[in-house]
Parts: sequence; C-alpha cells; structure tokens
Amino acid sequence: MRLGLGQARRDLWGALLALCLAGLLGCGSDDELTGSLSEVYRIEYNRVRVRLYESSLSVEYVGAQDSVPVRVTVAVTEDAPRKGQTYDLLTEGALSGRLVDGTELPSLLRGSITLDEFRAEQGATVAGEFEARVLAGDDELTLGGTFSEDLEVIDAWPPEPDLDAGVSDEMLEEAAEAG
Repeated sequence: MRLGLGQARRDLWGALLALCLAGLLGCGSDDELTGSLSEVYRIEYNRVRVRLYESSLSVEYVGAQDSVPVRVTVAVTEDAPRKGQTYDLLTEGALSGRLVDGTELPSLLRGSITLDEFRAEQGATVAGEFEARVLAGDDELTLGGTFSEDLEVIDAWPPEPDLDAGVSDEMLEEAAEAG
C-alpha cells in the first residue's frame, strides 16, 4: 500500500513533534532532582553541568541566568574522585546552592554522592547519584538527584605540584646566584 504525499508529510510531522515533546519533557534524560525539599522550596534548573576544578568535582544543576540552585561537590584529593566510589558529603564534599528567590539551600544534615562513571578527562561522561537530608526550620527534608553529563575540566587535574612550596625567596636567590 502506497501512502500519499500528504499522509507521509503528516506522519513525518507527527514523528518530529513526538521527538520535540520528548526533548521538552526531558524524557530519557539521566539528570533529575527529587525529594521533599522541592515541595517546600522552588528548585528550578534547565541543565546540569559537571566541572572539575583544582580543589573539587562539582555537579551543578543550573537555572536561569546561570544560577546554581543545587551544587554537589567532592573534594579533590590523591584518592578522589574515583569511579565506583561513594563519598560522604559532610566529610568529603558539600551540598550548596541558591534558590530562585535568593534563599540559600538549607543546612546539610547528612548525604552522599556516588560516582558510577568518572574519568578526569575533558568531555568524558560523569554519571552518578546523590542523596541528602537537610534541615529547614524544624523539618528534615530530602533531596536526591541523578546526573550523566560530559566533564568540563576547568583546572588541570591532577593538580600540578607546587615545586616552590616551602622554598623561601632567599633560597631561590641563592640557587640563581650559584647556577
């Protein structure tokens, strides 16, 4: 059975519309925030970015005008971050952010982040999840999220050693004169 040109165009437009709606609704995205905190505070974000700084790996849920209502970080050390590891946000990281109305995220009571995928390489996929409990007034609220994004390396990693650490200006001058 042959379809007429009009029917083929309608089918094509229908398929394109379905793809557009899936993109708008975030179907298939691995980036998500959930929890009771969103019932009390207005948490809005458009995208997620994962950045590696000299001192931390940062998962940022980015809103309008590059605001960051939720930021989850892991401290960079000799042993972290690593694929397959879970990190305590109180001792090895942090949860921070500023909500749409300028309010800071409530204080972290406990939480963790797990890195299912991680490579310290520009453009490498970083994927995982986090869960946290925060204290808002007298209420303990939850916030959790998933992410899967390409890594943006902001600072060199691993950090380059400071070869001059512990070396005084006098010692450098003496070495220059001797050499």
